[in-house]
Amino acid sequence: MLEAREYLDHDEWEIALDVLTELGDVHSAAAEWWDLLIEAAEQMRLEHATAWCRWRRRESIHGIIRADLQLFAGQDGGRRTPIPGQGKLRPFWDLGQLTAANEPDFRIALI
Repeated sequence: MLEAREYLDHDEWEIALDVLTELGDVHSAAAEWWDLLIEAAEQMRLEHATAWCRWRRRESIHGIIRADLQLFAGQDGGRRTPIPGQGKLRPFWDLGQLTAANEPDFRIALI
């Protein structure tokens, strides 16, 4: 917090926001923290920062699952075509849950 305050004292608003965002990431901040950062990012018209803070706010409310993904080259069984759209992929995840019919209950998550 002290580091962010120093940036604010020198009118380095965007850097202060970055510091506070990182602090929220490290300490799993509550939704109210992200609400304040969303408001600040909106006032500075920082679309990417606003979107990131909204994403983190949602995670603070609904929880998250972090996964390490390994990408394979096309010749090793990986994708052979680009990800459609704006590079957003929503793959199926098997978290080990089953449906009433005893089938895998897949979830969909944005990468």
